[in-house]
Amino acid sequence: MVDTNSDAFDKIMNVNVKGPFELSKLAYSEMKKSGGGSIINISSIGGLTPEPMLGIYSVSKAALVSLTKAMAKEVGHDGVRVNVICPGLIKTKFSEALWRNEAATEKAMKRLPIARIGVPEDISGLALFLASEASAYTTGSVFTADGGLTI
Repeated sequence: MVDTNSDAFDKIMNVNVKGPFELSKLAYSEMKKSGGGSIINISSIGGLTPEPMLGIYSVSKAALVSLTKAMAKEVGHDGVRVNVICPGLIKTKFSEALWRNEAATEKAMKRLPIARIGVPEDISGLALFLASEASAYTTGSVFTADGGLTI
């Protein structure tokens, strides 16, 4: 963290916090008009438990968790729910450097109760639940989908 320059800090915060903030405001405005809805933010387990060398990223993801909770308190009266999913290691292009690295994968497998790397469908199923009426009484909640890494 101490070697991160202000421009890098601003870029990470803009993408991971300001972007969802602005989009949530737009979505809320439309959802309020239609009588409700569900905003789902995607954070990271790094926002709950920072990982070494990912300090500013972790700070930004923690801010997104807090933004989710604060917004949930403010917009719930309009029928809008706001929740956040915190994925662990998911097999995406973004995390390819980790899951293609055999040493990193082996290390991760030792820490995961569900001994596999997640796939995008592991997140989309949770998002579908949060988008549906099945989660009608759920707001301000933080959901981890990390194979049990954070337990």
